[in-house]
Amino acid sequence: MILLRAALLAMLAALPAVADAECVMTMRMVDDPPYFILHAGGPPTGLHADIAREALRRIGCRLDFREVPFTRSLKELEEGKLDIVPDLFLTPERERYTLYSRTRSRVPNRLFVRAADRERWQIHDFADLPRLGIRLGIETGALISPDFAAISADPAFKAILSTAHTHTGLWHMLETGRVDAVVLDELAAKRELVAEGLNGKIAATDFVTSGEAAYFGFSRATVGEDQRDRFDDAVAAMHKDGTMTRILAGYGLAAGAAIDLSE
Repeated sequence: MILLRAALLAMLAALPAVADAECVMTMRMVDDPPYFILHAGGPPTGLHADIAREALRRIGCRLDFREVPFTRSLKELEEGKLDIVPDLFLTPERERYTLYSRTRSRVPNRLFVRAADRERWQIHDFADLPRLGIRLGIETGALISPDFAAISADPAFKAILSTAHTHTGLWHMLETGRVDAVVLDELAAKRELVAEGLNGKIAATDFVTSGEAAYFGFSRATVGEDQRDRFDDAVAAMHKDGTMTRILAGYGLAAGAAIDLSE
């Protein structure tokens, strides 16, 4: 009996723990077509949702989504309460707690104004905004360019800056005259202007605030470099086998055209 009990204990010890059997990663989401599209009673879709879900499936992980404001998501990434925040600029401060993917996107952040003001101002850089008295709206906590933290620390720039928690809030502030310009991702803005009934009322300017790459950011507190690398390898395989092309086409995008997601 003692030998049988010992044999059973040895067999149980050799089995993997149930808790270790499943890999689950949490990722920040927000209603932001075409990157995230939220559905009542169903899982989110959108470029970032579909790409991350499929890449993680290929490395044996399940993806859970959490709707978190942007500023809080960075804190939770640092603390390990979130595993992934997509669409992050690379900065020295964020590198302390973030493993950046090789997978990146290059969609410009562009300045938008009311259509009636489109020819009113010649805007070439951020310094023109306070000089011309243009009140600027941005998403709370967003870096609209990698050097924006330094730019927005200037007192003259702070005086013209307002924030909103959602893109809808920004468009409303611009439409009603609470700000004179907003900066948003060009691809998302095109869809949102149609959805909000603002096409023709709000126009894009020539001022691109950033064309820098943005990345999937993984928490150093919870994700290892090997997992990050396997994620990137899975995305590379998705390019090769046509999966990425099919995902982009599902949102009306050609591979490498409006968005460049690559290894």
